[in-house]
Amino acid sequence: MSVSIKSQVVLIKKEGDASAEADIARNALKKQLGRKTRESVRSILLPEFSSVYKVKLVKGEGSGSGKQVLDSSAKAYEACRKALGRTVTFICGSESSDAVEVSPKLVSDMTKKIIDAGLDSKQFNALLTALRANITFE
Repeated sequence: MSVSIKSQVVLIKKEGDASAEADIARNALKKQLGRKTRESVRSILLPEFSSVYKVKLVKGEGSGSGKQVLDSSAKAYEACRKALGRTVTFICGSESSDAVEVSPKLVSDMTKKIIDAGLDSKQFNALLTALRANITFE
């Protein structure tokens, strides 16, 4: 049985945002939300963090137009914003501005070949290691 999202957010606040206990709570959230998009995770967590930190949600302006955002005039705004941001990053990984895309066809072709070869986990890792060792980029 999974623990509620709100109870994990309460633990993050109670134990201190950057503590090991907060990371345990974040791991529980990652198990529940790990396969969702960054925006989806943020939209699920936003009302919970808002409630726990007692920061109202208001209609966004400018770049946040049309969305609910944290009220920047609230006393706990910064703590809530930072805790939410760290939690989303913990679950989804950091946003990288230098993200590189790979051709979906190349991924599909390689996946098919690997599956057809019947590799187990150790063999797959060995294949990746061998590829990295044998390919250089100039």
